[in-house]
Amino acid sequence: MKEDIKRDIVIETDSINFIVPISTNLEDTLTIAELQNKVDLNQQVEDNTDQFTLADLRSAYITKFVIKLDDPDTNGNDLSAFSSMRVQMKAAAKPLIQLGATNNISTQNLNTLNVTITAATQQLQEYLNADSLTYVITGVARDSTTKVIQAKAVAGYKLTLGM
Repeated sequence: MKEDIKRDIVIETDSINFIVPISTNLEDTLTIAELQNKVDLNQQVEDNTDQFTLADLRSAYITKFVIKLDDPDTNGNDLSAFSSMRVQMKAAAKPLIQLGATNNISTQNLNTLNVTITAATQQLQEYLNADSLTYVITGVARDSTTKVIQAKAVAGYKLTLGM
């Protein structure tokens, strides 16, 4: 009798720095950033387990996407200037897919946004294995901002390995 051996590991990307541009077109969808990133799955599997290799990867799912401001202010130059934000992913020879969206963002001063994941059951293994991966962040501004805002993003994934 053969016994299946499985293991789940949770990984995070390195912080991806970007700039949130000044928003003046209220109620229009604004492309906030296109963030290129490469998730080194081979290194992640190697760092998190002795028993498995990348060849044992069975699935990869997104678990979180967090946007955090580096130097927020209290003059409306923060994430509360947006009524909604959406995060999508694209990779070479792969279609653009939505990972998450948050609507009705708080009007209170907001420096960190945990984007609501809408693709929790979307298999992302082929995207993460691609040579180039891009996160596309869009938003709808409810208020104008007066300066660019330094930010960073982190994505989290659950990888299932099995033999």
